[in-house]
Amino acid sequence: MVKNIQALRGVAVMLVLIAHLTKIEEKYFSGEPVLPAFLSIGISGVDIFFVISGFVMVHVTRNSGAGLPDAMEFFAHRVTRIYPLYWFYSLMVLVVFLIRPSWVNNAQGNQVDLLASFMLLPLPQGQMPLLAVGWSLIHEMYFYVAFGLLLLVPRRFLGHMLVAWFGAVCAWRAFDVTSESATIQLVFHPLTLEFIAGALIGRAYLSQQGRFPKTAIVVGLAFWCLAYGVFSQTVGYGMEAVEWRRVVVFGIPASLIVYGAVILERDGRHVLPKWMMRIGDWSYSIYLSHLLAISALGRLWAGLHGEVVWLNGAAIIAFFSAAILYGQVSYLWIERPLQMMTRLRLLPSPSKPRH
Repeated sequence: MVKNIQALRGVAVMLVLIAHLTKIEEKYFSGEPVLPAFLSIGISGVDIFFVISGFVMVHVTRNSGAGLPDAMEFFAHRVTRIYPLYWFYSLMVLVVFLIRPSWVNNAQGNQVDLLASFMLLPLPQGQMPLLAVGWSLIHEMYFYVAFGLLLLVPRRFLGHMLVAWFGAVCAWRAFDVTSESATIQLVFHPLTLEFIAGALIGRAYLSQQGRFPKTAIVVGLAFWCLAYGVFSQTVGYGMEAVEWRRVVVFGIPASLIVYGAVILERDGRHVLPKWMMRIGDWSYSIYLSHLLAISALGRLWAGLHGEVVWLNGAAIIAFFSAAILYGQVSYLWIERPLQMMTRLRLLPSPSKPRH
């Protein structure tokens, strides 16, 4: 395990949590806002996750051969990593949807494609799965399928294929080709470039290449704040920086930060704090459950009609802490048991969960 990758997972999920807390405060709190609108920048935590995923795919398959058995084993690990816990929380939301439809996917008229939601199939632009954060997992599953296909060819061609894949996505967008197909939209979505960037970072890491990691981190952090500042001045503090703008505003700094962090650790110069790594361990559980947790707490708080700023501030800190602590419980008592149970059934022999 690359320790800095695990720590960055912790950072990424805390960023997403903070961004969603700004929306919970806006929706359920009264009085003066506590959280500044600029904290919506936390949605960039998803972009860090995407870059990390690309890196991890290369790292966990570093000893794999070329052929169908290795590709199938890779995909089985990914399926057992993603689906069990995702289905657990999707079922929770489904129960709420059946009882109170108005509480789920209100922005799209409470309409949900249940099959696509549970299987993480491509959805038309603007539609969300039952568990809202699942939109990012649709991208993840596409990347896993595509990367699994790359494992069918000799490893020496991986770098060339990643570059070709990167170029194909750029060319599709450069020529402004449009399609009504949700699958085509997903295949050529600009966010795919973040996965590929992470995979290329993984190649550099394993081949002992890479220089100036501290510079990369400093430039990444500066660009992250500056680019979002410019973006927010032109279109406002939205929750979504979309299409190419998102890749530029968030994807570039995410790639630089991940690159710098892994090269620093590889060269023995710096490892991020252990508490970040622990939160990184819990990050998938936190990511899937945090909106459910803070939305429920927000509804409870709304009934109190609190308008005292310091009380609202204390509530936000409590919401943040509760989401992290629940994520830990979910990891220990739901995620790990479900993952081990499904891997014992799907894999030929028991194996330690890959991260």
